[in-house]
Amino acid sequence: MNNSGRKAWVLLLVLLAGVLIGGVAWLMLLKILPPDMGNSSELVIGSTAAPWQLNLYLVEFAFGVKLHINPGSVAGLLAALVFYFWRR
Repeated sequence: MNNSGRKAWVLLLVLLAGVLIGGVAWLMLLKILPPDMGNSSELVIGSTAAPWQLNLYLVEFAFGVKLHINPGSVAGLLAALVFYFWRR
């Protein structure tokens, strides 16, 4: 694998870690925020109603994706970008 391919994987992993850490931090912060502030600040995209199905008669695969976007995950994404490009 060439050097640019490795950099792309590292960037993807750093962004994923930033989103996960930011999302978890937001969920923990919701415990101390007033109830009316935290519930309306999350955007959910996707469905768990299995929009993609593959039926092979004996086995049926169903795939669903649901993204939860909240201020913590956005902040984590931005922090990960800053960390990645500042480190270079």
